[in-house]
Amino acid sequence: MALVVKEHIAMGTLLGVWKKEEELELLHTIFPLRSDEIADFKKISNLTRQKEWLTTRVLLTEMLEKRKIISYSTHGKPFIKESKLNISISHSRNFVAIIISSQYYPGVDIEQVSERVANINHKFLNNTEREWCTSLPLMTACWSAKEAVFKIFERELDFHDMVVEPFQLEPDKGQFESSITKMNPPARFKIKYRFFENDILTYTLKRPDDSLIS
Repeated sequence: MALVVKEHIAMGTLLGVWKKEEELELLHTIFPLRSDEIADFKKISNLTRQKEWLTTRVLLTEMLEKRKIISYSTHGKPFIKESKLNISISHSRNFVAIIISSQYYPGVDIEQVSERVANINHKFLNNTEREWCTSLPLMTACWSAKEAVFKIFERELDFHDMVVEPFQLEPDKGQFESSITKMNPPARFKIKYRFFENDILTYTLKRPDDSLIS
């Protein structure tokens, strides 16, 4: 079992992180599929995606201490069947991260620090951000933060609608500020981050009244 984090991060809000170490056979033992899940699982042909699918559900079961079904909206946004909990899910090569909340709309993202982010930085950084966001960890944190916010608002935002204020990364965890320039006036909010080995996890939370919190 590779549960890394299970932690309350705000009122009614739980963060879970799982390191993907199990082979497919062990995951099937831990999480035997029920009849209503077999059809969805059989649609996945890629072995890595199969492990990811199962690991996500193992983590959610560990967090809730009971088994629930994850479904998806027409836009691909996850939700928990027969539950009022809001959920956000992210995967990297080595980790799965989930936030569930009864109080907020969560957005979470986890990314491995790699050259891939530098190669596409023009797609998510504006010219001002590119002046100070020059290292791979910084670029990854900005990319991850915008992904986390995007997951809350779904199709309402573009990455260039979000601006990250200059910051320096702390060795373990910290926070930085950002804003959504598309809104009038621009909505300012905070992103919290943590390092897990060579991965950066970021998250933010939105109140039901549409305001973002730290």
